[in-house]
Amino acid sequence: MLYQIKNTVSIDVWGAKILVIDQLRRDFISIDAKSVNYDGLVRLQHEWMNEDEIASTVFPDGTNKTDYVSLYTLLVEFQKKEILDVCITEDGNKCFIVHPFSYNISEYKGLEYGKSYCLNRFVYLRRTKRGLTMESSFTPQQITIYSPSLCETVLKLSLKEGFSIEKEEATTNTTLTKFLNILLSLKWMEPAGTLDALSHWSFHDRLFFYQTTLGNKKDFTVGKHHVETTSFDCPPTFKKIYSDNIIQLPIPEATKIQELMSDSLLDTLNNRQSRRIFSKDAISLETFSAFLYSSMRIRNIKDLSEENETEDKFGRIITYRPWPSGGARHAIEVYLRIRNVEEIPDGVYHYDPMNHQLEQIICEPKLLIPLDIYPFPQKVESELPQVMMYFSVRIARISWRYSNIAYRLALLDLGCLLQTISLTAEALKLSGCIFGAVDDDALSDVFQTDSEQEPFIGCYAVGI
Repeated sequence: MLYQIKNTVSIDVWGAKILVIDQLRRDFISIDAKSVNYDGLVRLQHEWMNEDEIASTVFPDGTNKTDYVSLYTLLVEFQKKEILDVCITEDGNKCFIVHPFSYNISEYKGLEYGKSYCLNRFVYLRRTKRGLTMESSFTPQQITIYSPSLCETVLKLSLKEGFSIEKEEATTNTTLTKFLNILLSLKWMEPAGTLDALSHWSFHDRLFFYQTTLGNKKDFTVGKHHVETTSFDCPPTFKKIYSDNIIQLPIPEATKIQELMSDSLLDTLNNRQSRRIFSKDAISLETFSAFLYSSMRIRNIKDLSEENETEDKFGRIITYRPWPSGGARHAIEVYLRIRNVEEIPDGVYHYDPMNHQLEQIICEPKLLIPLDIYPFPQKVESELPQVMMYFSVRIARISWRYSNIAYRLALLDLGCLLQTISLTAEALKLSGCIFGAVDDDALSDVFQTDSEQEPFIGCYAVGI
């Protein structure tokens, strides 16, 4: 077995310490500079070494004795941090390389003899200049195979019948046994003909879950940016208003809202349910205004910067609203298809939560056809809802601070907003129903948005 420090690692001297820093994982190991040879560590990053070579190069003690205790302690630490690549050899020839190698992989021995296995459907094979490469989007590991016999084994694992190994062969062919155990430890291989837990996932759902889960960050960058390292300015807190067609909604008094919401919170929670049957009656302007004002308005603005920044390049202007949002990003925009609300013309609008007003959007009538088809998959004898609300997300406003978990946070934010809206509708004796499926292309045409920068992620029907 040969070892090499992976090429994404930097080795630096810092005072009396040597820092081995994984640039991708933003993790490091601190080693006493007196206990190891710096030049030996650098050499280990540029060439493959076996254990004897590492012991004599990295841990010379001046008496020509190799320090195997320190060697194995360091190798285990390197494997736990996943900064080592490992090459498995046979008769001096490379069989396969695992990049990066993990301590959990090395200790796994769960192979059952005589049992048929096949590759997991999330494993991808591709040909490279060096050999056959195996990889999965759900683990940071990559395996490159040089051995023709192992390539043949992978081919058999790709077939429906699968591949099995008997105890006698496993005992003599240790390279194959080690290779199969590594595949099992990575969950790249599973018993043939069985449905495991991953069978219930679609590929893209599982990929999205894995790459936005902090516990599985591995080599993926996940989580909050430092604003100093962000490559673009923070998008503005408010979306700019372009239309001159503005409808100012009446701001309801607190006593009037209390009068409209006569039920207690407990009653509202107990009575809340999705309702898909709507009447021909119009929603009163008073009720509709109270609905938007109570659930989505901006209550307050706070500037966290030392100076008043009009452009807010560093995201320090935050808003307080009735619904929570991760990092107070509040990146969700609300668009409305209004059909039957008193004193508001039939049409499409964007809600301005800062000024509690509607910005009318002028579009061709033919573009409204997809929005005016009843949104339910089953036939329901009902009028179209008085109002359809569509929710988009300015994704850059979240990703500016929260890297590649931005879409996950957008969905969490939408869930918080929809629950707030649902309870508000129930309290105001309105009927409402949430829908997850939206036609992003059609909505982008109607509301004149860029689906790459501001995709639609949900909708809500509200009426009486």
